[in-house]
Amino acid sequence: MKFSLAKEHRDFFNMHGMLEIEGIFTKEQSEILYSQILDAFLKRGITLRKSNSTVLFKEGPDLSRENSDLQKIIYKKNLGEVAAELGFYPPLRVGYDRFIPSGYRNKSIKPLEAMGYMQNILCGYIICLKGPEKDESEDLPSPFSKTPGNVVFIRPDFPIDFSLLNEREGYEYLLATFVGPKALYYYNEEDEHTHFLKKLGYVFGDRVTEVTHPTVCRR
Repeated sequence: MKFSLAKEHRDFFNMHGMLEIEGIFTKEQSEILYSQILDAFLKRGITLRKSNSTVLFKEGPDLSRENSDLQKIIYKKNLGEVAAELGFYPPLRVGYDRFIPSGYRNKSIKPLEAMGYMQNILCGYIICLKGPEKDESEDLPSPFSKTPGNVVFIRPDFPIDFSLLNEREGYEYLLATFVGPKALYYYNEEDEHTHFLKKLGYVFGDRVTEVTHPTVCRR
């Protein structure tokens, strides 16, 4: 069944630049998603429980490239349908993904489009992977949901305030993006992962190809 949003959801997104969608992943599915992330890290020789948050963020770009099942999950069809409902019309292609570990600290506030190493970012979404069993703190509006399985969609110009993670102790997230068909790889001096796509044979200024960034949602 095609995913459809109510008008008030689209209006809220247009006004605030973000929208939390409940139930895209069940608790069980978010646990499977997290296990696939663990597997992807292991393929890079990293064990989550033995590494600190700084190392995990540094080593956590494009984990879906180490695990095809992970890529199928985070770029599943209904996520593309939500993006289309919010006005980001297909074709939508795989962008980049980043693991945001518990304890990660960053004082920066940057719009999504100023992050990463790709131009023509159409939209982003942040998946809540896991959190503490009990959390009685106030649930303030944030791009970082407190409900495992929920997904917060964000516009490319939405400023992501990473200091909000100070209020999300024990939570872990995955940031992923959809890009357009003319997405380019570019040098971003403020992004510590800016050289990542060189491992796939790219040089700055290249248009990313369907081979490495396939279309996941068509018209």
